[in-house]
Amino acid sequence: MRAEDEFELLKTLFLSDQIRYDHERHRIALALFLQFAGTIGNRPAALLALRYRHVKIFLLPDAAGGLQPRVLMEVKFEETKSYLGPKDANTFGIPDILFESCLLLCPQTTFLAMAFKDGAFATPAIKSPEDLFKLRIEESARQQEIP
Repeated sequence: MRAEDEFELLKTLFLSDQIRYDHERHRIALALFLQFAGTIGNRPAALLALRYRHVKIFLLPDAAGGLQPRVLMEVKFEETKSYLGPKDANTFGIPDILFESCLLLCPQTTFLAMAFKDGAFATPAIKSPEDLFKLRIEESARQQEIP
């Protein structure tokens, strides 16, 4: 899917008052699936099988020396194509995009919004984006996984 097509699809999803959902969370979940499909291009069954346990969040030091860490989201798809037998899971890294003018296309933003709302982080101190970005990476470490 081209980024322009994904943008138009997501814009319609969020702006149309003719599309109704039993719960607005379904709109956000559908947006995340569309973002993953547009970014990664995995099969629908693999996208629908995703759970929080399949996603890892890492903080990386800012290469420019800033205090706020960069975020890397790693998504592991286990339900992949099984023609000719089971396949290994495939993993995709999705970095944050600094200065992205359109967060509508950013799967990190959508995923993190759902994760914060659901309290999906194992660390009880992480309840909001502010809590996440207050964390600092040890100088000797190259990254820090967020449980």
